[in-house]
Amino acid sequence: MEAVILKGSRRKRKEVSFELKGVEVRPSKSVKYLGITLDNEGTFGEHIKRVVKKAEGRATILSR
Repeated sequence: MEAVILKGSRRKRKEVSFELKGVEVRPSKSVKYLGITLDNEGTFGEHIKRVVKKAEGRATILSR
């Protein structure tokens, strides 16, 4: 299981963890959901990095 806390303010928050069906879940900085990488800052920076890397790989294959 994965979780990400979407920040609503610039205040520092304490580290959070919760339990779901007996499994401890600690939020990460980013999580991939339905093909989109969501990060805790709401910037989509991690998603853009992954998409660019994937596009570069495919462009290299096509250029051969």
